[in-house]
Amino acid sequence: MRPLLAIVICFAPLGAQPLYEVAAFTNVMVPMRDGVKLATDIYRPAHNGAPVDGKFPTLLLRTPYNKTERAAFPGDFATAQFFVPRGYVVVVQDVRGRYRSEGHWRPLQDDPNDGFDTAQWIGAQPWSDGGIGTMGSSYEGGTQHALAIANAPHIKAMIPMFSMSNFGR
Repeated sequence: MRPLLAIVICFAPLGAQPLYEVAAFTNVMVPMRDGVKLATDIYRPAHNGAPVDGKFPTLLLRTPYNKTERAAFPGDFATAQFFVPRGYVVVVQDVRGRYRSEGHWRPLQDDPNDGFDTAQWIGAQPWSDGGIGTMGSSYEGGTQHALAIANAPHIKAMIPMFSMSNFGR
């Protein structure tokens, strides 16, 4: 019988008390290497409605499913509402050609370069500590595979759940 290996990643202790409020910046247009801009929502730690100075780790979710509507889903809302007050930045981005992002959507074809460029952009922000964790399921898991294939910078952890990486299989 083979031993079972389990890896558990906990970004923040469940009992950790919130230290911050959430400041939301919606539809920030992040430029890609070819000039196309991708619509990105950024949730940052804040006090009295203003983002706080400092460098924080980032949780990234790239989606074709409409980042604006996903923010209303209990799971996504809970992600930002849980992690941002505990010292994380949460970034949610519409992939190329979907919803508020520019360009033409070609499933998974542009995600390696766009994910790489997004990770590079996050790492260069004054609020970034240079560490990025990714998450998501289904196509969002495929965007994580694309980040890995592209050897994107600043990636420290990935959680691709129920994900796909090849439409043909």
